[in-house]
Amino acid sequence: MTGFVIRAPRGEVPRISERLLGDNYAQSAENCKLKAGRADPINGLQLVHTSLAAAIKTMFRYRHQDLYNWLVFDKVVDVARSPVANDTLGRFFYSGDGEPRMSTYADAITGAGPYPVGWYVLGVTPPVTAMSITVTGGVGSNEDRAYVYTFKNQYGEESGPSPATLKTGKVDGSWDITGMDAAPPNSGTISAAVKDTPLPDQVEVTLNTVFGLAAHEEVTFAGVTGMTDLNGTFALVSVDSATNKVVVSLETTQTYSAGTDTWARVAPHNTTSMTKCIYRTVGTNEDYKLVTEIAVATTTYSDTIPAATVSLNAGIKTLDTLPPPKDMHSIILLANNAMAGLSGNQVCLSEQDKPYSWPLANRHSFPGTGVALVASGNSAIILTDGIPHILTATIPEAASVAKIQGEALAPCVSKPGVVDVGGAALYPSHDGQYLATPGGVINITAKLYTMDDWQQLMPSTFKAAFYDGLYVADHQTATVNRLLVLDIKEPDGAVQCNEVIDAIYTNPWDSRLYVAKANKVYQWDADSLNRYVSSWRSKVFQLGKPANMAVAQVHARYGDIISLNNAALDYNTALLADVLNVNGEIACAEVGVYEIAASALIPVPQQTPGNVQFSLIRDGASVFTKQVTSSKPFKLPAGKKSELYAVEITSSIGWESVNVAENTAELGQVS
Repeated sequence: MTGFVIRAPRGEVPRISERLLGDNYAQSAENCKLKAGRADPINGLQLVHTSLAAAIKTMFRYRHQDLYNWLVFDKVVDVARSPVANDTLGRFFYSGDGEPRMSTYADAITGAGPYPVGWYVLGVTPPVTAMSITVTGGVGSNEDRAYVYTFKNQYGEESGPSPATLKTGKVDGSWDITGMDAAPPNSGTISAAVKDTPLPDQVEVTLNTVFGLAAHEEVTFAGVTGMTDLNGTFALVSVDSATNKVVVSLETTQTYSAGTDTWARVAPHNTTSMTKCIYRTVGTNEDYKLVTEIAVATTTYSDTIPAATVSLNAGIKTLDTLPPPKDMHSIILLANNAMAGLSGNQVCLSEQDKPYSWPLANRHSFPGTGVALVASGNSAIILTDGIPHILTATIPEAASVAKIQGEALAPCVSKPGVVDVGGAALYPSHDGQYLATPGGVINITAKLYTMDDWQQLMPSTFKAAFYDGLYVADHQTATVNRLLVLDIKEPDGAVQCNEVIDAIYTNPWDSRLYVAKANKVYQWDADSLNRYVSSWRSKVFQLGKPANMAVAQVHARYGDIISLNNAALDYNTALLADVLNVNGEIACAEVGVYEIAASALIPVPQQTPGNVQFSLIRDGASVFTKQVTSSKPFKLPAGKKSELYAVEITSSIGWESVNVAENTAELGQVS
């Protein structure tokens, strides 16, 4: 018997020689789904959303109650849903687009978009000025008191306290408070800017105030004359509260000249309806109790409330509350309703059910630099530029960090290439695709790729999503962008797809995969009438002796061949036969009959004709190609004998097997 059979086609295995592959494995597999023992073409993209954004790098399907909207960003952003119970505001939190931010449905979804339209910086900045106190009047005994105050925003989120003020006075006197901060400003003026200060390619800018600003926050400068290069948005390198100076990175040769110059925060403080809470100690009790809540703009208050009354009031609950670090990224929500994020070599945790409160005690360090986080119950898998770690946090204040056992060194080389697979992380490293769980880290593509093979995929360019058991990643090669598809349940082969995208996302509400191209969002594998054309090239079969393959057979789903509907094309062709019927010119028809620049021509639907193309490859060269329309055997041309054969199937329908033999009698033996 001379010939070969291919059944249940599988994907590429680059690390194995083309002659040593298993009989149903591919030298190349493109645009196909390899499931149920069949190679099906991937369905086409179906448009679901057109955004007003110029381009999309991250997208997120936002749901509030029964309302759905697309959030889009021009940067790599992580979005986390609210841990607040019965959150009627529809809060969500995100990082990666400047400092960490929050928004609500009302703030984010307004007007035409793109969404989110509005947002605030995450957290509530605490007051920085200690109040001044003067005690007047009173005839009772002296008492020592400590006072602090906080800010509270419209959503009831309260800041940490101001520095404390200690004072002794009569218990029944009037404790007159002055000098409290008003709300932190969201904008102000500029008075100076000096180039190459404090370092080359930096500019030191003097503001009217830096209250509420911190390094890594984004501000926009406008109206600057002389040093016009300064007009724009910058991330702050440093902030000096003593001199009201900030530093930004900017290479310029220009000299500043004073004018009507302004600065504004990109992510403003949430100061709408903000209030101020004043607390004091009572007697020898060191706990702070609420005295009163006043408008945030009010900077004075006279406290004459008796101790017996104040002692019954609520105590301060935000002594440790701080906003998150401004360079925090990779924000996620844990099962215990704490949020987590990365800042340098620290993993930061919020308080449970308080996404605005990130105490210093809840920050834990690890070796290396954090790249991405993936939630695993109450724990978080920390992917770094070195060894993966696990944060165990039943409660945030008692968390611990440890190295994950497994590969000695498995750095994550692409944050957008990280996907959450339900308590575990899939991510690209230098030598393969890794699966990190709390119990270990393994290279799941070690049998598919050598390090050199994997590097050709340029894993540092991966941006990925997890869909139907598949890891789907956009990546670059030396010449083009493509999609890599890995079946994680059966990681024995890979598939490539000839598609270029800007972003990729799996929607948890429908478990569908979506991709973005420019400013449009498409559902993946959705349009069965406009499929990709799959291409699958077999291993090189080495026969026992030179032979001429004379007959072949392809088993495919020929019943799925789509007959093209040419009705629209025929209609337009007939219409164009008499150009006067087209009616596309101005004033050729009554107003309102056609849209502007339209005509009587009708759209021609995009359709992929069904076909199967068989190619015989001998000694590395294609020697025969045929369009196959049924499972009947067909003849191959007589010619040169060889020991080395392969086949390639290019198809827009599914196929299951291919038989190739030296004659018809042997075809039955190999089938």
